[in-house]
Amino acid sequence: MLLSQTSGLPSAFGRGEGTSLEETVEEIRHKTLKFEPGSAYLYSNSGYVLLAYVIEQVSGMSYADYMQQTILKPLGMKNSGEASRTIYSTVDDLLKWDRALYTDKILSQDTIEQMYEPYSDKNYGYAWILKENDQHRTVFHNGSGGGFATAFSRNLTDDITIILLGNHAGMDMTSLMDEVEAKTAQALNLQ
Repeated sequence: MLLSQTSGLPSAFGRGEGTSLEETVEEIRHKTLKFEPGSAYLYSNSGYVLLAYVIEQVSGMSYADYMQQTILKPLGMKNSGEASRTIYSTVDDLLKWDRALYTDKILSQDTIEQMYEPYSDKNYGYAWILKENDQHRTVFHNGSGGGFATAFSRNLTDDITIILLGNHAGMDMTSLMDEVEAKTAQALNLQ
């Protein structure tokens, strides 16, 4: 339910500098659920924070070390790393992640396909927004924070990946991605 955004957790939690993962988890623990888990969809970054905590508890490693050893290093993502329980990266490194999702180098193909299945009426899979029509199957995710905005689109039908990185948290990356996707489809005659 954490990856499918159906946990009922609200997204509001402190992100102050120097706040530990344990402190953030404790803050999330005291939040009131917005709905019965599994009964609805509500995007919540709290779920991703809790997943980082679960990774630490299960692996016995810090989230940063786990990400480095199991994903970043094996994929050769040399310009990426952990930052405040998230990942910083570059277009080149994100493309390595993208290419790995067409193989079983990090995740099995069965697991990858599960990521692209809708788990709510909002067409949201495991950490991917799902966009499908008669001709194309695309998965998408965007995000932003202090000083950055991102969007990552994978057209699974035509093997086209678009990665947008910006240095301003107020950027409307969803609209920008829609525009870039449309122009790309037009240029490649995919409409």
